[in-house]
Amino acid sequence: MLNLLLLADDADPCNSKDLTPSQAIHCHMVNAGQSASYTGASNGATADVTLIALISGIINAALAITGVIVLVFMIYAGYTWMTAGGDSDKVTKAKETISRSVIGLAIVLFSYAIVAYVVPMILCASGHASACPGGAITP
Repeated sequence: MLNLLLLADDADPCNSKDLTPSQAIHCHMVNAGQSASYTGASNGATADVTLIALISGIINAALAITGVIVLVFMIYAGYTWMTAGGDSDKVTKAKETISRSVIGLAIVLFSYAIVAYVVPMILCASGHASACPGGAITP
């Protein structure tokens, strides 16, 4: 049984004595990715598509962080209101913070909707059929 494992290792091109350690690691990572059916950008995607996907990911991350900030402001405003103890200035401040947080949340949601709609349409218009609704390029 051990001999079979050793023979299998000798047949693996990643275990070649001619490879540097970094090349061997890269080879093993590529093999692991292929075993997991991951093809990365080698599946026909171009640099434009990956750049647009990167920009879209950055925008989505920024919108998510903004949403978390809105949530923190809402919690802070609720806490301020609950601990106001009848102080009308604190209650007014809390109400203003809540209304501003709701406006901010609306802006974040509309921004996300725009990004979720515009980025695929840009990809579709630039000739990438995989981004088009139904997978076809519309004239």
